[in-house]
Amino acid sequence: MQEKDTLLTTKGLAELAAISERTVIRYRNRREGPPWIKVGGQVRYRKSDVDAWLNANRVQPVREVS
Repeated sequence: MQEKDTLLTTKGLAELAAISERTVIRYRNRREGPPWIKVGGQVRYRKSDVDAWLNANRVQPVREVS
């Protein structure tokens, strides 16, 4: 497995995104967060999916017009 496809736990995703674990769970329940997989009944997130989700939610600042 490549490093980019490392599996993250809910806690790992929360730490990476600097949000609470409860927020990660809320996103998952609302289907708003990154895709997840279940491994032995445990929720895991592929690092590549998390990176894609973060990039999709990237907001470009508005350039001021002078």
